[in-house]
Amino acid sequence: MKRRTSIKRISSFLGLATSFTSLTGLLEGCSEKKDPVWAPLKLNKNQRTLISIFADQVIPTTDTPSATDAGVPAFIEILMIDVFQKKDTRDLLKDLEFFNQNCKKDIGHEFLECKPEQQSAWMHKVTNSSHINHTIFNKMKDLVVGAYFTSEEGMKQNLNYTPIPGKFETCRKIGANAKIMAGDRI
Repeated sequence: MKRRTSIKRISSFLGLATSFTSLTGLLEGCSEKKDPVWAPLKLNKNQRTLISIFADQVIPTTDTPSATDAGVPAFIEILMIDVFQKKDTRDLLKDLEFFNQNCKKDIGHEFLECKPEQQSAWMHKVTNSSHINHTIFNKMKDLVVGAYFTSEEGMKQNLNYTPIPGKFETCRKIGANAKIMAGDRI
């Protein structure tokens, strides 16, 4: 086989392989998107439920989505498994179990067994800086709020969200007393 012929065959093979994967990606991009389903990774049912209830107590449903609606429990679980050190994950899970059991000492029921009003009252009680669970509460609250405001729903519903780089406008009419936006040139 001549060198020129082999180069043509190799390049056509590589071009076909590249175009096939591009075409597959294009066709998959056109298919209807489904909502992502949270498939729990390593937490047990009680831990998952505790994180979900805690998140919804910190950011409940109002005119904006709740923490679970924004996918905060799933995000926290991914953080615990993929980002945190194993020791930090174990400590956080121990803290959550301690939080759950301490509720039983004060109220008579574990946090997971309480009614929503009791859970809310317990959460309000642990916000007091002298409470034994105060540091656990603050640690979890920071995780929930951070995860919520990095979610799409949290950003779009609660913040003045402007996508970057934004829409390109070639010609824009500016009124006599209008302010010029940063970055625009006249």
